[in-house]
Amino acid sequence: MALFRWPSHRSQVMDSVPFPSPTISDDSDISPAAHEAEPVPQSTSTHRLASPVLKYLEARALLLGMEARDASRQVVAVIVWLTLGALAAFVGWLLLASSLVGLLSVHCGWSWVQATAVVGAAHIFFAIAAVLVTWNRLTNANWFSDTLNEFKKDRAWLKTQTTKN
Repeated sequence: MALFRWPSHRSQVMDSVPFPSPTISDDSDISPAAHEAEPVPQSTSTHRLASPVLKYLEARALLLGMEARDASRQVVAVIVWLTLGALAAFVGWLLLASSLVGLLSVHCGWSWVQATAVVGAAHIFFAIAAVLVTWNRLTNANWFSDTLNEFKKDRAWLKTQTTKN
């Protein structure tokens, strides 16, 4: 279980200015009159409101980034365990299939070639059946039907709004 930790530079991030003012270099070809132009006056109430909102959004973005890193670690761990499980299942399937070949050759008196052919044919039959069922489900599925219906309704409503105006 991972613990939630704030970065050590959190206070620096929260106290920094969200948008630093641009600086003009002295060696530019801009005339001195451009430097003396009066800046556009900002409303102090807008600035007072925007600053906390920007700090809030910045803090939320920082928190989202940390949680995304933690989630990615968890996803990687799940993928590793799924891969190990799939590998173990495949090895177990190989062992069971070879045991079935041995069982058929001993109890039915078949050669190992005949037993292997029967087991292989059964596997191919089940594989074809699985592909057909999957294909049937994919072609008959209603992908995002509710969302598409809502888009159609929105489009029809927008047409009525544009014709009225």
